[in-house]
Amino acid sequence: MTAPVVEGALRTQVVARMIHGHTHRPAHHAIVVDGMLRERVVLADWDDRGHYVAIDAAGIHVHQIDG
Repeated sequence: MTAPVVEGALRTQVVARMIHGHTHRPAHHAIVVDGMLRERVVLADWDDRGHYVAIDAAGIHVHQIDG
């Protein structure tokens, strides 16, 4: 997903956080869109194990599923 596509989706949906997965470039991005700090969390692919996100008062936590 390109930066303009991400920014457009965050703007159109009026959200502060986007979480998506199944990519070969997992990361946690902080970006500014329209002067507002927003987040993009990208989960890893599922080649050898799964991943999931947990969100609580302390923030976002990416976990790996072993098994």
